Amino acid sequence: MGELGQKLKEAREAKGLSLRDVEEATKIRKKYLQALENETFEVIPGKTYAKGFVKNYSNFLNLDTKALLEEFDEIIYSSNSFKEKEYTPATNSPRSSKKEGKLFRLGLVVIAVLLLFIGNSLFNNTSDNPGPENPQGTTVPGQSHQQQPPSSDPSGEPEENEPQEEERQEEVITGVKLEIEIIKDKCWISVRSDGTQVFSGTLSQGDKRVFEGDSQIEITLGNAGAARITHNGEVLPPFGGDGEVVTPPPFLAADQPQT
Repeated sequence: MGELGQKLKEAREAKGLSLRDVEEATKIRKKYLQALENETFEVIPGKTYAKGFVKNYSNFLNLDTKALLEEFDEIIYSSNSFKEKEYTPATNSPRSSKKEGKLFRLGLVVIAVLLLFIGNSLFNNTSDNPGPENPQGTTVPGQSHQQQPPSSDPSGEPEENEPQEEERQEEVITGVKLEIEIIKDKCWISVRSDGTQVFSGTLSQGDKRVFEGDSQIEITLGNAGAARITHNGEVLPPFGGDGEVVTPPPFLAADQPQT
């Protein structure tokens, strides 16, 4: 036991205190208090803790704390009780570095061989499967194949279809049919069919009216030059000039002679 530990122990015993009493008062564990008195500082986990325990223990015993701390520093400095081990990182030996370099180069060679093998396989697959051909005479889905009929013309020139005249069946008109079309301006007209008034009014350019009767139709035109008259399918010449009021002869049925 050194002088530092002896001073702490004598002061504690002089006060009639046990290590258990000091532990309860200072909250310093009993084994650390005993290590301070025996100066077995290696039991305490670190120099900082040990110095703090000395300070608290000295203050509790009303000793000269500053002097005890200086004495503690001298003991620690001379005994190297808390000398920490320095960590020295392991360094790669030249032999291990050389081995790693060989492994790296070997890995590059393996990767290059794999890439070459994959590229060669892809090239061979492309060469073996050039794609579907469309031989003559086969039908490709989505396309219709129509065979052209042989031409009957020995010269090889296409025959021109001769236009065929459509047979026009003439409209059979029974009775009388009259069509009035206004080709310009306006025209007031009055129409009587078989003695009955069927229309009276003004028509504008582009208007067209058709009237039918059994025997005859009578009309009056307020502007004869503006009206085009078609009787039973036949377009008639104007019955008068612009602005003239004209009452043409009655328009008769098809089976009756027109007067």
